[in-house]
Amino acid sequence: NDAETIAAVIDAAKGDPRLRLVIHDRDGPTTKADCLNRLYRALSIDEERHGMKARMVVFHDAEDMVDPAALSLLDEAIETAEFVQLPVLPLPQRDSRWIGSHYCEEFAEAHGKAMVVRDALRAAIPAAGVGCAVDRIALARLAGSRGGDAPFAADSLTEDYELGIGIAMDGG
Repeated sequence: NDAETIAAVIDAAKGDPRLRLVIHDRDGPTTKADCLNRLYRALSIDEERHGMKARMVVFHDAEDMVDPAALSLLDEAIETAEFVQLPVLPLPQRDSRWIGSHYCEEFAEAHGKAMVVRDALRAAIPAAGVGCAVDRIALARLAGSRGGDAPFAADSLTEDYELGIGIAMDGG
């Protein structure tokens, strides 16, 4: 909610009607889940204002590269699933000696294997915050089960894992 960030977003969004500035309705500190709930409320308002519903909500970490085929693949997969996740491709960050990339291959391998096994068992897939799509109706159901306009547990630091588990617990 600070002026510098708002100014930067306004500048970045100039001339692109696909972008919308959403300012949190309360000051921080906040969690990522709390911010995602604010974005969910903004999406609901936009849907009502424009008289149309989103098909899905896509989650992707800002620091990860998005494959050009990802959106069409998620769109196709959401036809038969309420939650879809693509495997992670690790991209080492050579300029980050201390933290970045120290476990990227290990995570990608373990996550990729777990996704296949969990899908085969119809078990919950913890989202891991990247390359995910959730059916819009399933997200609304999850919000309803949590009080109406907040599909994410705002007090959680693992909102991505809870998202996948919540969709599964709701039958998705």
